[in-house]
Amino acid sequence: MFDVRRSISARAAYDAIIVDLRITGSYPKEALQELANLKHLMNDARGAALTWEDLGGTAETFGDPVTELDARFKAALLFQESHDKRAVALQVARIRQLLKSPVIPDDAKERVERQIRNY
Repeated sequence: MFDVRRSISARAAYDAIIVDLRITGSYPKEALQELANLKHLMNDARGAALTWEDLGGTAETFGDPVTELDARFKAALLFQESHDKRAVALQVARIRQLLKSPVIPDDAKERVERQIRNY
């Protein structure tokens, strides 16, 4: 059974970890991924979308285009689920740019393109 109190506690813990990592200039990739997944598990599609969007921007800052592509794609799907057309459009614009990037491996691009076709 899903324990809401434990999930809220975990959410607060992830928030604290992310803040600590940012203060030290570290890349909070895994913590942001886990927080986004937790928010989605808690049926907070918009909150999960915002966290994936945050990871996308953070990945861009840290020079991790593969993670940025993946995070922005997940954000777009969840923004669509929460009926935020503007946010979807912003993510899709950046996804299109990333799909043209020569530094992203073809298999990563193909994975996202395949998911787009199947969606």
